[in-house]
Amino acid sequence: MTPAWAKHAGGGILALAAAAVLLTPRAGFSQASTIAFAARQVGSSSDIYVMRPDGTARVQVTEHPAIDIAPHWSPDGSRIAFTTFRDVIPEIYVTRTVDRRLTNVSMHVSVDNFASWSPDGSRIAFSSQRDLSAEIYVMDADGANVERLTREESAADVAPAWSPDGTQIAFAANRGTRSSDVYVMAPDGADTRQLTTHTAWDGSPRWHPSGESIAFMSLRDGTVSLYTMLPDGSDIRRIETPGEIGSFSWSPDATKIAFDMKSIETHTDSIYVMGADGSDVVQITHGIHANGPDWGTGSVSAAVDPRWAPVAWGALRALVGPQGIGVGR
Repeated sequence: MTPAWAKHAGGGILALAAAAVLLTPRAGFSQASTIAFAARQVGSSSDIYVMRPDGTARVQVTEHPAIDIAPHWSPDGSRIAFTTFRDVIPEIYVTRTVDRRLTNVSMHVSVDNFASWSPDGSRIAFSSQRDLSAEIYVMDADGANVERLTREESAADVAPAWSPDGTQIAFAANRGTRSSDVYVMAPDGADTRQLTTHTAWDGSPRWHPSGESIAFMSLRDGTVSLYTMLPDGSDIRRIETPGEIGSFSWSPDATKIAFDMKSIETHTDSIYVMGADGSDVVQITHGIHANGPDWGTGSVSAAVDPRWAPVAWGALRALVGPQGIGVGR
């Protein structure tokens, strides 16, 4: 994301300096690094937001009475795919970050969710129940040319994740078991291989940005925890987290992981960032329900929502006026 600049020239150097303080990421984060996530305030529905990895410069992307969840950045950062209930049954929508133009790309009366972009941004893998059982499909980024990849009528195939080189799609499935395991297949559905075989639930695979490993969540130690393994399923290792996580995402440079976790005291989901080895855990959202982080390189043109940073906004408001400042302009 580019630095934000004051809208009103009368604010002068002081306004620009205040904007830089509010919107410049803290040391250790790339300025082009952005986390998309779903969040809701008490009494409201869930919408899609973006923020910098230190929790600053939060911007609301969608605003609708229905629930919007599970955002996923396109590889070039120009679009965000997400799951929405605005058509009652979950559908996959794509929004352009430059102008918020929305497109329903799944366009089906059955449940469609778990969107994952191909590395070149031309296709989207997703899970759908359009043929009764949950199966993995791919479609063009505009929703055309839908192809079914998996055909396990008695199982649920969900949570596809495209490998960085585009040669494999990881996914979770409960084939032949009461739990779930992680599988990989070619982008045309061929050469399916089972990677995990534990009796406990394994799911939500996400490829390391270099493709050298796959991270996934598992209940094998009694709580939902984070693990990594090589692409052939070997060398499974646990990454320590402060508690049971709900979802996660690698940073683009693979040095950090964003994840969400529910507070035992407040029952509020919050988003955290930690080192890729589980060190240096930092909570970056406060006072709202926030989950489903997806770490990308995009930016969003919008006014910063003052509800997210009242102290910094108060100082800046006096300099630039009530209309706020632009992000990514």
